[in-house]
Amino acid sequence: PDGVADFLASRGISLPRGVPSDTGEDTVCGLANRQQQLYADLVDREVPLFGAMVALARKLRCIDAATATHSSSPGCPQVSEVAGVDGLLDVYIDGTAADGLSIAGNPLLVVRLEAAHVLDAARRLGVNPQRTVIVGDTEAGLSVGRDGGFAFVIGVDRTGCTDRLFQRGADVVVADLADIAVRTGDKRISEIPNPLKSYG
Repeated sequence: PDGVADFLASRGISLPRGVPSDTGEDTVCGLANRQQQLYADLVDREVPLFGAMVALARKLRCIDAATATHSSSPGCPQVSEVAGVDGLLDVYIDGTAADGLSIAGNPLLVVRLEAAHVLDAARRLGVNPQRTVIVGDTEAGLSVGRDGGFAFVIGVDRTGCTDRLFQRGADVVVADLADIAVRTGDKRISEIPNPLKSYG
């Protein structure tokens, strides 16, 4: 409840404290309980999708590849912890950078925020975009990879929009993270004809 109270206060909103058992009341405790329920629902819905992500992260860890993940939604580190990915990745970036921004219906702001996340991840990892692979399932993220000069852009098609992902900058599109094969070698990514193997 203290975090909710601080957030409301920062926006000039005042609500009664309420009691810990509040569930539907317009109180600080009521909002905190609703927030917790929404978070639990999110975890139940999203965590099953992370199995392939965990497997891929482990493969990349085995070859000492620097890795980062980001989500436009707040709570990326917490969800990653529940999914078992925490500790496997080097950098976690969530959507808290969007606090106070109205990006709904504004594609330009969505792309700018995505670019900020991706470039911040590369900066924190200390890597050069020209030596970095981006994996994403959003058009904005793929556009950032293409326009930012990243070495290879992998689109993950979860909605049957393969053509649009290619149009937005994907070099290859897979149906699932499990379709990505990791291999090592001395060649630069740009010199490898097919750095990934898709099992369609």
